[in-house]
Amino acid sequence: LESLKKIKMFKHIKQIIVLQRMINISLPIYYQQTRLKKVMVGMNWLRNAHFQVSNKAKKHYHSLIIYKLQSCNTIIDGEYFIDYRLFYKNKSCDMMNVISVIDKFLNDSLQELGVVQNDNVLFYTGCNVKVAGQDRECPRVEIIISKQPVKLIN
Repeated sequence: LESLKKIKMFKHIKQIIVLQRMINISLPIYYQQTRLKKVMVGMNWLRNAHFQVSNKAKKHYHSLIIYKLQSCNTIIDGEYFIDYRLFYKNKSCDMMNVISVIDKFLNDSLQELGVVQNDNVLFYTGCNVKVAGQDRECPRVEIIISKQPVKLIN
């Protein structure tokens, strides 16, 4: 929060904005596969899903990411870091099972949109993952994409 205050104070200094800029988005962890079937997006589902169904889900997440980033106008040059905060629906949710798929969909979309140069190990330097709590009404992953690791606040 302190860095965001600095950005507002020094908007005229472009270098500070580039160094401090973060992208915040939130993505659902459940996907409406059919009219009657809603599934939690995770490695187990991805492994068992027909390739056409999983491709449709990837396109759905890609369009969600485009929609959420259209007003952002941020390009991250060089290395970047991602923080994930998981809000689960029920206690049987496996954190890394869900985050691994969301991470793949997100990074592929960021690269395709040109927000990041590449999502390989030279640019995508790491991530933090944290269970933030239970939310039965809106299970989701809150994501912060930044140039350096950001301290997560509960």
